[in-house]
Amino acid sequence: MSTRPHVRFATPDGSEITLAPGELVGRMAGAALRIEDPRISEAHAMVSLRGAELKLLALRGRLSVDGRPESAVRLVPGARVVLAGFYALTVRAAVLPDEVIMLELADGDGEIHGPLSIDGVVSLYADPLPRLVPRFEPDAPAIVWSSEDGLRVRVGATPDRLYRAGETLTLLGYAARVVQVPLSTLASHATLDQGGFDVALTLVLHYDTVHVRPSVGAPVVFDGLMARLLTEVAQLETPVSWLSLARLLWEDEDDEHILRYRWDQATSRIRKKLRAGRVRADLLRSTGGGLVELFLGPGDRIEDLA
Repeated sequence: MSTRPHVRFATPDGSEITLAPGELVGRMAGAALRIEDPRISEAHAMVSLRGAELKLLALRGRLSVDGRPESAVRLVPGARVVLAGFYALTVRAAVLPDEVIMLELADGDGEIHGPLSIDGVVSLYADPLPRLVPRFEPDAPAIVWSSEDGLRVRVGATPDRLYRAGETLTLLGYAARVVQVPLSTLASHATLDQGGFDVALTLVLHYDTVHVRPSVGAPVVFDGLMARLLTEVAQLETPVSWLSLARLLWEDEDDEHILRYRWDQATSRIRKKLRAGRVRADLLRSTGGGLVELFLGPGDRIEDLA
């Protein structure tokens, strides 16, 4: 039997409540966690399963972590999120499913791209490598989103279709397959009750060499251009334009299409190497709007020796 995903929160009054993906936090009568306070919106936030992560998404209300406003908060044991500036929820346990549905693409040369995590609704491009944008874009050649039974795919103006695990399709010139990936191959999760922690990462920057050291397992070492790319993103400490970074990395190139191709190749190699080392592949991720960032968890840290 597959594990039912859920998150258990400690509330300000010392009680605990368990919420499943899709359940609401707010003032409305149907909210799974009902908070009777005028500062809380009727549908303030919602628990969501995004790819291989549980998140709390802001709907009509404000969320913050350490005083910083957030639109989505990753739910791992020990995480503390504040609603409307006063109502604090602390994650006691976050239980994920045994498997997650992902998308795998193969090009004409047989090279596999993925498996790609479908984080809610994503827009899919192939210019020239597969690229996911984490939102609905009306002009995207394909839209993919997760449902309870698999992945739904819409290509252009054609009606969407549901594809279950194991099914194949041709998608933007790629041979695509919907796959079920054991969560154990993507990340390790634990609860505070067990005395464990989500696997934390330490990034040691030497500019031309970067060591990604998980708290459990062997380090993943990058050198050359991949190390320089990671170092630049890490040192900026904020989402940055991929094009600005690409122009910094390839100073002799002015053609934006060539820069995009080189950028996609470099970031694809980084993610493949992270995945091969059993480190979360979304450490380097696109935030939409042409921006890229390091996706760091509460226990992750950076040692800048560059």
